[in-house]
Amino acid sequence: ERTVLHHYTSFETLKLIFGNCNLKFNRIDRVNDRLEHLMFGEEELSHLVFVSCFSTDEVESIPMWAIYGKDNNGLRISIELNKQGFIENLLDRQGETVLADSKELYRYGKLNAPNSDWWYTVNIKDVIYDIDAIKRNPIRCGSGSNQWFRLTAMAAIKRREWKYEHECRMIATLRTTHDNVEAPDIDHILVPIQFNGIKKVTITFNPWMENSTKDQVKKFMSSISDISDKTYFEDSILTGEIIELK
Repeated sequence: ERTVLHHYTSFETLKLIFGNCNLKFNRIDRVNDRLEHLMFGEEELSHLVFVSCFSTDEVESIPMWAIYGKDNNGLRISIELNKQGFIENLLDRQGETVLADSKELYRYGKLNAPNSDWWYTVNIKDVIYDIDAIKRNPIRCGSGSNQWFRLTAMAAIKRREWKYEHECRMIATLRTTHDNVEAPDIDHILVPIQFNGIKKVTITFNPWMENSTKDQVKKFMSSISDISDKTYFEDSILTGEIIELK
């Protein structure tokens, strides 16, 4: 139901997002919390779960700047939509696929999918910072031939020490209709996005960014015709207040 999300990242990643029209989803065992994928005790299944991470906090975060945007080219991308729903209004829906045998619609299925045996669906969840929630959200449900999996939960629960991130995640889970096929050996998925649903993009420069780098960011965003008139720039409110330690 959100209309605004924030992403602390680098100038290089900004160019990939808006220049290539892709969001990078990293496999859950490749995120900053190296033990996160082990909490459910399903390491093999974690290779089917990929995430693109955002913050819901409107207020700038010193820890987030320090971890994700500390380099001279670090910045925060704030995306505001015209209406609620990031899955529906930001991701490119040209990849919709209907399975002939079940008539079930798998959105975003074959567009940039890893191979012909696998496709992916995308959900969005605010992270729960409570590992006790694992007990209430089992990954495996049912048994025998009726067993099924709820893989989204694997990427939606973290330890409370990470609460400062105020994280919301888009979660892509791989699916297949074939038996006895191995998970593809990939560490990320590039999910296409489209700009029609975007109302406004605000680029916040980190507190230590040089003016020359700011000019490069502005020049690049002005070159993207579909988004340039929706893009705004601002300096961090922390500029001049905190020192970047070497």
